[in-house]
Amino acid sequence: TVRGGDSMEMFINSGPVIKTKWVRILHCEGDASSNRLDFSEADIRKMATKASQVQICTRGNPSDCVVSKADSFPIQMLRQGRAVSHNGASSCNSQCVQGVWTSTGGNRLSHLWNTCGHGDKLGYWACNNENGIHLSVTDGETCGWTVRGGDSLEMFIDRGSLV
Repeated sequence: TVRGGDSMEMFINSGPVIKTKWVRILHCEGDASSNRLDFSEADIRKMATKASQVQICTRGNPSDCVVSKADSFPIQMLRQGRAVSHNGASSCNSQCVQGVWTSTGGNRLSHLWNTCGHGDKLGYWACNNENGIHLSVTDGETCGWTVRGGDSLEMFIDRGSLV
């Protein structure tokens, strides 16, 4: 459970405080999952003002993640309540992805490029990329490293000045 206002200290089984670099804000367990937001959209936007990075991982696997570079457009878009896949109304092709994101393992960067539209909702939309991540905050919508979905993913922001 999460306790403690802005401090966002994590307690497990009422045990000692575990301070990690990341705070989970969104999760999905397959396409049919519901209640995907860990906080209200307003709270996520507020928390993002104190953070500098976004991380997306396979659930429970910190070695299978993508991480945005500090103060790049993904955290800026999250502060506005928009998808972290697009830089405002601009898409992010593979060259853009290389400049903005890093991967902690494997080659997840190929799942991030997109070439159309813009993302107005929280999450990630790799449009026109059949092997691209689709992570929706809407119950029952796609959740996966690819458009086929069916994965369990988590989105985090760094603690930044939340501690």
